[in-house]
Amino acid sequence: ANLSGVTGTIAAGISAADDLTATASGGSVTIAAGGSFDVQLTATPTAIGAFVNPRTGGAATVDPNNNVVETNENNNTTSDTVTVQIASSSLSGLVYVDADNNGKDPIVSGQRFHPGIPGVTITLTGTDTSGNAVNKVCLTASDGSYYFGKLTPGTYTIQETPPMKYLDNNDDSLGTVGGTPNGSVGTDSFSGIVLAAGQHGVEYNFGHLGLRLQYISDNLFLSSTPSAAELIHQFNDPPVVKLNGAGGTNFAVTLPTSGGPAPIVGTTGTTAATITHDDKGWLGSLTVTISNPKDGASESLIVNSTVLAATKISQAYANGILTLSGPDTTADYEQVLRTVQYSDTEKEPDPTPRIITFVASDTIDNSNTATTTVTFAAASASVSNSLLADQALQSATDWLNP
Repeated sequence: ANLSGVTGTIAAGISAADDLTATASGGSVTIAAGGSFDVQLTATPTAIGAFVNPRTGGAATVDPNNNVVETNENNNTTSDTVTVQIASSSLSGLVYVDADNNGKDPIVSGQRFHPGIPGVTITLTGTDTSGNAVNKVCLTASDGSYYFGKLTPGTYTIQETPPMKYLDNNDDSLGTVGGTPNGSVGTDSFSGIVLAAGQHGVEYNFGHLGLRLQYISDNLFLSSTPSAAELIHQFNDPPVVKLNGAGGTNFAVTLPTSGGPAPIVGTTGTTAATITHDDKGWLGSLTVTISNPKDGASESLIVNSTVLAATKISQAYANGILTLSGPDTTADYEQVLRTVQYSDTEKEPDPTPRIITFVASDTIDNSNTATTTVTFAAASASVSNSLLADQALQSATDWLNP
């Protein structure tokens, strides 16, 4: 117990009647005015769902069994909130090339036998025991693995978006929870997975037979051919970013005298910025960087918060770098891209043209680097006019003071 202004020893315990009782041990205990004591309990929950305070009114009462005679026990009550953290659960698995078509991915000497497929979209849906809907998305890591952590007790479904370059032989293997198979196998999915508190489902694996015929060539059978894992990465098509739509990869804009904010990509029509991705419909991030900031904290990159809120994308900005991240569709990333703006709140911005770069990633490869050039023609004109005014004033002064 944590004691403040307390002399003596206090013992605490919970009785069979669910009363929390604190009593003096080995003599009297003096609590000074303003003194207090905290009781720390270790709870091991076995029930699922909300924990309800068994005492009427939700208040903890001093001397609930009337062991101490007082003239007024109504002034000895207090209340507090106890938060019980239920152990979180998780689900995990692998997307891999099942080269021998046996529906298994054995681990040999601590290593996976089959190569994993990175960058595959995995979606988790379900309902927890409190009735809350769950919807999460991730992309498989470089080794083909995926993981959903911090799950509460509930019933879940794992859905794969099959990688388009690989044959889908529906050779998926049901995982286990606590060593016992849990759920059922569907088309590119596992459903009805029931998790209790602190349980972890593993080896919910999606197998693919191999490359489709159009991606196979004689080069794959040469002695110089890279390993299967390296080939899988090579077969990935990175995303392509065009800031000017049909007008091309790069973009240019002239800021008004105020320094913005102003769009720095095409926003409408055929010149609207685009992101394309032949392999799949999902991306992991988009990074926008002011390569040569000149006005420090006065410069910033922003996106439309309303458009962003309608996506699964999160944003962070620091030191001239805007990071948009989180697994989401290429279409959502494209919509957010079209709202990116540059601003410089400096009264007279440094007239040096700014170079702003855009790079998208599907978590396997980065896209091309697209560039926007921001110029300050209006600001430069303002500076020139100011210099002319200074020169005129100097001439007048010279005339008055020959």
